[in-house]
Amino acid sequence: MAGMVFVTKSSLFVVRDIQVEVQVEGEQLIETNSITEILGPVQGENLFLLDTKALAHKIQLHPLVDKVGFERRLPGTLVVKVVERHPLALILMGETHLLEVDGSSMILRTFEDGKWPEVTCPILTGIQPQDITGPGQKITDEAVFRALKCAEAIPESLRGHIDELHVEDSGSLTLYLDTRVEVRMGTHDNDAGNLLLLAELIKSDKYVRVAQSVCYIDLTSGKPALGF
Repeated sequence: MAGMVFVTKSSLFVVRDIQVEVQVEGEQLIETNSITEILGPVQGENLFLLDTKALAHKIQLHPLVDKVGFERRLPGTLVVKVVERHPLALILMGETHLLEVDGSSMILRTFEDGKWPEVTCPILTGIQPQDITGPGQKITDEAVFRALKCAEAIPESLRGHIDELHVEDSGSLTLYLDTRVEVRMGTHDNDAGNLLLLAELIKSDKYVRVAQSVCYIDLTSGKPALGF
């Protein structure tokens, strides 16, 4: 009882310092001072009496935050451990409006007037989600889900080579490489397998020899066919 009173009442254990640690894939997008601002007036409160569940709920309202945890470091440091959402694709809305989304279709950031984020993500085109308000909102659109599932399945060796993923009116998917070669994926659900075939193809000696003459790669039959 005496120990409990000591740790909850003693000025020794008031929060004097807040440290924010952000776990990211690639470039860090979250500014650490934005997390401390969300926390509010925590400094001066007792380290053991903090309602970390309520604090975590507040922080997770930030559209770039996926998960959050806390660590108490005696005598007076609160460490906030944030896992950042990872941008997976950009959705082109109109001619100049971009939505940055993660694999769960959460909108992370928006960009207008031709401004582009400094991240390497494929652009999704042919999609016009309705009733979009902004960051922190999840897009509930079947075409977006299909396109994001495909984008998520892109092998690491291909990520820097795919510029655009276009959803056709028919529902089929077409990729465009950084060389502007068209890749026809079709409407079936074997995107992951086809992407592996594509990765093997474009690094093969046979493809490298004719790459400059290739207009399209057709994967709709389950094996690559080149068009010149």
